[in-house]
Amino acid sequence: MRQLGITAALGGYTLAPCFSPARAAEWSLTPSYNATVDFDTNRQQRTEPADSGAAFLSFDLKLQRAVENLVFTLEPFYEFRRFTDRVYGNGDNRSVTAAMAWTGERNSVNFNSSYLNQSTLTTEAFATGILASDTYQRNSTSALNWTWSQTERHQLITQLNYSHVDYYGLFESLFPGYQYFSGSLGERYLLDERTSITLSGFGDFLDSPLPGASSHEAGLQLELIHQFSERMSLDASVGESRRVLAGSSSNGTTASVTATRAWDRDKLSLQYQRSLVPYGNGFLVERQQYTGSLTHSFTEYVDATLGYTNVHNNETAVLLRLDHRSYSDIDVSMVWRPRETVAVTLRGDAIRSQLVDTAGDEVREWRAALSLVWFPHPLLRSW
Repeated sequence: MRQLGITAALGGYTLAPCFSPARAAEWSLTPSYNATVDFDTNRQQRTEPADSGAAFLSFDLKLQRAVENLVFTLEPFYEFRRFTDRVYGNGDNRSVTAAMAWTGERNSVNFNSSYLNQSTLTTEAFATGILASDTYQRNSTSALNWTWSQTERHQLITQLNYSHVDYYGLFESLFPGYQYFSGSLGERYLLDERTSITLSGFGDFLDSPLPGASSHEAGLQLELIHQFSERMSLDASVGESRRVLAGSSSNGTTASVTATRAWDRDKLSLQYQRSLVPYGNGFLVERQQYTGSLTHSFTEYVDATLGYTNVHNNETAVLLRLDHRSYSDIDVSMVWRPRETVAVTLRGDAIRSQLVDTAGDEVREWRAALSLVWFPHPLLRSW
């Protein structure tokens, strides 16, 4: 089924000693700090590239309260970003996420709500391709997932999602924003300990401020999840929908495949996804995305990862100049953990993108970054 992940953080802080073990609440408080410097040959992906450097400082705080079968999480985040070229302006990112997870005898409920305020230099690379300076996206999202175990092998799964996206800043006129509603209702059948099949109905609706741009979709989807072994798994789904995109009706196919394989020192992950995605220009666009990563552990303290991402957008959206035709990124990173709470990451990216125009001019971008992360041990208390 279509799913929106819910982030749960570990950590805790309590204000008083535990009086009753049966009713004790576990608190945790986990901060993390990140310092990054980078060099980029074409940060805004233009035909006339300009080199620039940047420095990022970020702080993340995870507060969690757990009592019996209920967990609450609150996580604020702030990233301070400055560039050597003043043309990029203020690139700060900030967010706050609240989550709740409840588990009963036959029911489980997860609720997540977040607010993100991010620079378009961060949000638009995979989306519209318009990397505007001093322009920011505000994204308010909420998601509710409910699972009811009717029998040991039969579950009812309900998912509801909502997003409200708008923009402000120097080039806000390029981004009308949107409101996006989506949901699904499905029956999951557990065939055995390793295999499940889910049949669900889904729908989504994009409300755009642009005349005639509002779109919607409704259809059916079949999903197969199989665990071949402890080290190998497959999650595949395919769906067929009736859609109305900016006034034009058609049938379409959605699909998703995720395969993972682990060895003693290596892990491989491959994913393909075809779906409709809401973009900040106020349109719902069909997108295909291919991702893959291979991680190798040289030692207990040193890992290296080779990753690949390719995004290919619908040709109609390209001809209407709603989006760039394709975007690909090959990245190589190495992580060194000199201490249990410290990680040093060196990463390089080779990016190729086609501009948002009918000519489809190709641009290239090279980026190198060095990061230092410190994540102290959680502060744990009971109350």
